[in-house]
Amino acid sequence: MQEYTVTPWSSCTCYMQCVPGVMTRSVTCPAGVTCQEPKPSTAQSCVCKHCSDCDVLPFVLATAAAYGTTGLVAFLLWLGFVVVAQLEEDDYTDMSCGLKCLGCFCKFLPIVTKIMTYATMLLIIVLVVTALVPIGEIYSDCKGSVTFTQLAIGGIVVWVVQLIVGVYMHRNKPMPPWLHTAQSSGALKLICKPLNAVGP
Repeated sequence: MQEYTVTPWSSCTCYMQCVPGVMTRSVTCPAGVTCQEPKPSTAQSCVCKHCSDCDVLPFVLATAAAYGTTGLVAFLLWLGFVVVAQLEEDDYTDMSCGLKCLGCFCKFLPIVTKIMTYATMLLIIVLVVTALVPIGEIYSDCKGSVTFTQLAIGGIVVWVVQLIVGVYMHRNKPMPPWLHTAQSSGALKLICKPLNAVGP
């Protein structure tokens, strides 16, 4: 039996970005001749080289996790304040263990919220640099991604609004006396100063 006549594979044809392409070839058998089976394939998949090297999903998940954690902590803190605000002065004379824990909860969670705000700020800076600043070849494809640019700009807007609200609350809503903390000194005061600007 005669073998099929096979032409070389064509170049890789890519129909969609980041989806495997197709290479084809001609497989023929002369007329009136029985060729040896099985017949060779006329097409096979190939790797397209033009896939964009920009994965937006990790940044979306990181941003969602940062804001989600901040929101959850702030919500729990608000619930704690609601409970404490309903207490009478006599309730503080004989505090139960649960009330003491609630007091610690209300006292230390604000600093956690502030730290999360700054952590979110660092994430936004990474987003902006990756999406908008032309630095080398690192994530160079992301600079042409509309989705990535929108994510970076949206993150900036949300963080600025968050910062404005925090500064406003810090200046116009004084800290309750029962949340008063003695002023720190030295290096600790220097570290805490920017955190104190974010909110109460």
